[in-house]
Parts: sequence; structure tokens; C-alpha cells
Amino acid sequence: MNRERKPIPEANIIDVERIEAGLDTRTTVMLKNIPNKAMAIDDLEGFAELYWGTVDFLYLRIDFQNQCNVGYAFVNFIETTDLLKFCKQCLGKKWNMFQSEKVLQMSYANYQGKSALVDKFRNSAVLNERPEWRPQLFHSEGPSKGLPHPFPGRFQCPSALIAVPYIRSSI
Repeated sequence: MNRERKPIPEANIIDVERIEAGLDTRTTVMLKNIPNKAMAIDDLEGFAELYWGTVDFLYLRIDFQNQCNVGYAFVNFIETTDLLKFCKQCLGKKWNMFQSEKVLQMSYANYQGKSALVDKFRNSAVLNERPEWRPQLFHSEGPSKGLPHPFPGRFQCPSALIAVPYIRSSI
């Protein structure tokens, strides 16, 4: 199956010079061309070691039926400087794993920031999948920075709005 790739919208193109000049402060990116055999971000050579403590959201999109990734992931870097470092080290370079010839491409994601990503995925069916296939959250600051933390629960209505059924007593 040969799918035509849509060009990246101009607003989502990453311009390293604009980041360096402080003109672009977005931090959420879509990593593209990830080797399909990688089943977790940790499978991406060196990612966990190099960028531990610099990201607070990771989601490697998985094809549940075929049990392989679909070639892209969403990552939110805590600071723009962390994103800049990643771009300079990895953007346009070949993945050195799984005998892949794929070259890392990136663009800005449409949803920006950890809270926007949490809101997007909070009620997603992906949260019912295996834990390693779900979006992953990490603490953004303080002594726990970089450590995982659980995904917030699904949206819940205030208890006052929930109808409680009346059960008639048989006494």
C-alpha cells in the first residue's frame, strides 16, 4: 500500500533558527519515520538516556491489530531549550536501529503543551489498551522531575449531578 504523504502545514514546520532567536516557543512535536519494530519509546536507541527529565509527555502511536507502531510519536519537551538540543542532535538523521533506513522527521503538533495533550487523551479509548501502549506522563518539575506519574482519570461529573437510583426498602 503506497500512501501519499501530505506536506507539513507551514505553521507546523520546525525552524531551528526561530527557536534559537526565541521567536518560537512551542514544545510539542510529532516525531515521524520511527522504525515500526519499536514498540516503546524506550526501544528508540538512546532516547530514554539522552532525554530523561526533559520530556513530560510521550505517546508512540500503536496499531493494536498488527501490534507495531505506525511510525510516529508525540513528545512534549519541558523547555524549548530541550527541544532545540534534540533537533540539533537528531533531526534529519537516520535511526541507528532495527536495520532501518528511515530518517527522523519532525513537525510541531497541533496540540501544544502537556495539559492540552492530557485533555486530548483523557477520555481516549487508548487508555483501555495495554499500559505500554498508552500515553506516558512524567513530572515536569521538582524532585520528581522525569519520573513517571499516572494519567489523570477520565472526566468525572460532580457527584451532585449524578442521579442515584431510589431503591424501595422492603421493610
